[in-house]
Amino acid sequence: MFDGIKRFIARLVTSADLVLCAEEDAFARARGWQITKTGFGSRSYRDPRFDLLKVAAAPDGRSIGVDLTTGKLVEICEGR
Repeated sequence: MFDGIKRFIARLVTSADLVLCAEEDAFARARGWQITKTGFGSRSYRDPRFDLLKVAAAPDGRSIGVDLTTGKLVEICEGR
């Protein structure tokens, strides 16, 4: 009897978690980001394109990177 109740509660929690994160997960999926569930209602999102960059500091202090697929220099956005 308690197993059935546990399963029911687990399904409710999973459903609530999916509903809470649905919009953000859809946004991330549309951009090809990796999604890692880190807890109830909590996710970590990561753009795998960062794996294609080798980051260095430019002489003027900017962060620059080399796109490892093309060899071109690219400026790294720091959220400004």
